[in-house]
Amino acid sequence: MRVVIDTNVLISAIFWTGKPKQLLNHVRRKNFTFVTSKHLLNELKEILIRKDKPFHLSENEANQVLEAIERLAVSHSTS
Repeated sequence: MRVVIDTNVLISAIFWTGKPKQLLNHVRRKNFTFVTSKHLLNELKEILIRKDKPFHLSENEANQVLEAIERLAVSHSTS
């Protein structure tokens, strides 16, 4: 099964436990094929580095998170 994970669900999976984390763990175990796009990854990065959000990661930290997510995903280009 192929799944696209919304940015909010990804953030929840990264920072907290619960259903979103369980979904990401299924992806890690290759129970699902995780499909993403540059657009979704850019949105995730924007939110991770925003100063008005509780995460406010540095650019480098956000890039590390994105690299980890990209390793789990099959990238799908949007036209």
